[in-house]
Amino acid sequence: NVNDLIILTFTNNAAQEMKERIGMPPEGVTYPVWAYVKKPDLSKEFNTEAPRNMVCIELEIDEKDVLITNHCGWSVCCLNNSPYITGETDEEFDKNYDEFEALPWEEQKKVKFESWKKLILPIDYSGPIFTQATFWKFEVSQIVSYEKC
Repeated sequence: NVNDLIILTFTNNAAQEMKERIGMPPEGVTYPVWAYVKKPDLSKEFNTEAPRNMVCIELEIDEKDVLITNHCGWSVCCLNNSPYITGETDEEFDKNYDEFEALPWEEQKKVKFESWKKLILPIDYSGPIFTQATFWKFEVSQIVSYEKC
């Protein structure tokens, strides 16, 4: 399935970035845990009409063990297997995208994976971008609180 392959590529790429930036995963851990940096308004994030059994867990994890990323960028670019392209104007964005599209396939792949690194944010990031944290695991001792949400 192509979608499974894209998600696996995305997850493997995130895991590789984590290995380079925060260290190797503990034994037995292959893929990271994703979490919101700040609890979102779940009524806006999820269809409130749909039944859900979810628990929100607040964690306290040492920042040296966390990679902060642009949530929307990862979701849009990585899950759609596309590069992270920006532009100050629509015309500049279109120009940058056209330049990317003109590259040979192998070069596109390199540029795409390199562009995803721009989605990694400083640990103290507090700007307008919706952020997510990725980490290898958490322990029960790191749970600050939890609630049904």
